[in-house]
Amino acid sequence: MQTQIAGLEPTTVPLRMDFALARSWADLESLCERIDAAYRRGDFDLVAAEELSVLAAVTAAGVPEESSISAAALLDRGVCDCCGSTIRRGAVCAICHPLPELQLDNRQAA
Repeated sequence: MQTQIAGLEPTTVPLRMDFALARSWADLESLCERIDAAYRRGDFDLVAAEELSVLAAVTAAGVPEESSISAAALLDRGVCDCCGSTIRRGAVCAICHPLPELQLDNRQAA
């Protein structure tokens, strides 16, 4: 006789525990693939699959975005990858990301 843990389907419990351990987008992608495969095999019903999908979405909200800029590019003060400029302001290309112009015409005297 199978026992259920707090009303959960026993087949979903390991997946739920793995969601608690997920720390990256790769972890979440793997878990979503496992949910899909288990559902297609008939290991659990549509309701359980949807509950796990909601859990995936909630977990994803807490996983940091993957940066499209490498750490080396942020630290390297060499040539800009976009325009080839060597003019820098801090770690940012001053050509691709110029400072906004100061608008002095809307200032008022104290």
